[in-house]
Amino acid sequence: MVQQFSVRQKFKQNFNNIDSRYNWDFSARDRLSVIYHYGDYDFLTGDRFAGHIPVNGGGDADSGDAENARDQGIYVTQTHSFSDRWLNEFRFGYSHFRLAQLSLLDNRNLSDQFGVGNIFVPDFPATAAFPDIFLGTGYTTGGSTFKPLRFLDSNVQLADSISAKIGNHDFKTGVDYRHLRANPNFSIFQRDSSSTAGHFPV
Repeated sequence: MVQQFSVRQKFKQNFNNIDSRYNWDFSARDRLSVIYHYGDYDFLTGDRFAGHIPVNGGGDADSGDAENARDQGIYVTQTHSFSDRWLNEFRFGYSHFRLAQLSLLDNRNLSDQFGVGNIFVPDFPATAAFPDIFLGTGYTTGGSTFKPLRFLDSNVQLADSISAKIGNHDFKTGVDYRHLRANPNFSIFQRDSSSTAGHFPV
């Protein structure tokens, strides 16, 4: 016998964005452009089993999370025309990105509370939640397999190029330097994962 089970999952999304651009024409041959971007967002994907299980957030299991992120960037372009045939273009860009994706059970030591030993490590806060549990019939519950997941990236780019028109030909040469720094921080199965055989009617 198969019974129907319906859920109502909460979703929330908040966005804040700022984009601005400024152009300066210093002369007929010199132009400067500056672009600034700012954006942040806050997402919440709620517990799909909320109200049907005794632990608030216990239906996370990678199907729910609380996520927030912020990115900023400034981009500068300066062009100088030496003549009708020669043009120099300089570009600078800097971007910064931060992401935090958290479990609905984050920072709650539920493993010890419910008697699941050897899970929580006091010096490793990411273990404070509950194992991911596969129920053997396609359903999962418990904590996440990878959260908390955090990114912190900072990137710098410098580029300079010279364009020329000689006769019927166009030429362009230049240099491009990029410094990319990524700082990911997450672990896989930091709270273990369990499976349960058998049939669990829903």
